[in-house]
Amino acid sequence: MKKNFLLVNEIRNPENTIIINYGQSGKRNIAGGLAYTLEVTIQLLDAKTHNLIFQCSAEGMGSTEAEDIRIAVNRCLDSLQ
Repeated sequence: MKKNFLLVNEIRNPENTIIINYGQSGKRNIAGGLAYTLEVTIQLLDAKTHNLIFQCSAEGMGSTEAEDIRIAVNRCLDSLQ
């Protein structure tokens, strides 16, 4: 929302709309299993054609799972700029 994306319940004008899919796509143990990173994947699709516009995956490692995901999402979206 800070990047001027709007959430909608219905796509009324697919010519001017993108679909964003996201989710946790992986978990990797590090340091001999003492810690782990979470991976997220984000896709942007053209709402009219469903063609892929952008896709990224990134890992995050923080002190909580929520922080892991926040770090991963921010890293992923940084590549969009």
